[in-house]
Amino acid sequence: MHDILPTNGLANKFDGGSRPCPLCPERNETRDHVIQCHNPSRDRWRRQFLNLLRVRCDELQTYPPMRDLLLEGIQSWWTNPIGHLIQANGYPHELRGLIHQQNRIGWRQLFHGRFSNEWSAMQNTHYQVIGNPSQQSKRTGDTWQQHLILFIWDQWYGLWKQRNLEVYGHDRASQLAAELAETRRQLDNVYAQRTMMEPCVQELLLPDATHHSQHSLTTTKNWLAIHSPLFKESVRRVKAKAIQGVRSNFQSTSKNVEHQS
Repeated sequence: MHDILPTNGLANKFDGGSRPCPLCPERNETRDHVIQCHNPSRDRWRRQFLNLLRVRCDELQTYPPMRDLLLEGIQSWWTNPIGHLIQANGYPHELRGLIHQQNRIGWRQLFHGRFSNEWSAMQNTHYQVIGNPSQQSKRTGDTWQQHLILFIWDQWYGLWKQRNLEVYGHDRASQLAAELAETRRQLDNVYAQRTMMEPCVQELLLPDATHHSQHSLTTTKNWLAIHSPLFKESVRRVKAKAIQGVRSNFQSTSKNVEHQS
């Protein structure tokens, strides 16, 4: 709902890492990228999603032009995520207000459950026109919208679980490989910042990250867990001192200039 899924892109912001998308070279794996990635497995998921969404819309007796609009809006966002707008041409006049509102809200927001109120209002009118064949269902535009939101979230949750298997592995062998790769990434990140640490902290490091391969994975992970906070704090202190030194030099120069004036 709030774009704070623990994607690699968000994780990189927290620790300064460089984790890419698990399926492509994209360096900023956001929530949108998880859905829009051009890897063949994600292409298959999107095709399946649209097929299942069409079926679900028909099960809910969705107003056909509105069903087509929903499918086009989602597919258009996938193919043209920046600045895409749905044109009202080709749709009934009564859908123009809906199209205008959802264009303003954004079609990506459908995956957050944020539908224009016009969707449920239009579907409610459609139910009244066609009549309700089942006295037990008592469908309304609001219940229609709730069903669609839950459908989208169920499909999205399935994709998120699939993504996590791609990141962390689907069996013991792939999980171990992923764990080794992530541990090595963390080590490389630590050693890349070596010269930015205080000399006393640098003494905790080995000659290079490769030397850690002589230790077990568990030992290396424990070493990182214990010392990583210290490394980050040391880098922070060195940067703070450097900034303070620049400010001090600037202030001294300014005073000299003022004195000479």
